[in-house]
Amino acid sequence: MIVIIRVVALKEKLKIEEYEKKSVFEFYKTVATELLKKELYEKHKKELLQKNWKFHC
Repeated sequence: MIVIIRVVALKEKLKIEEYEKKSVFEFYKTVATELLKKELYEKHKKELLQKNWKFHC
């Protein structure tokens, strides 16, 4: 993916750095979102399991 972006950037004579920064930012944003979801799940897992248990009983 980055190779394709670099080729396009060279063809269009744009700054490669900008493309890399954007893709790195998107990557870290995705990772942070997933980690946050996991952290929130772990934090509330006990509550969720208790609620589900009550619901099933």
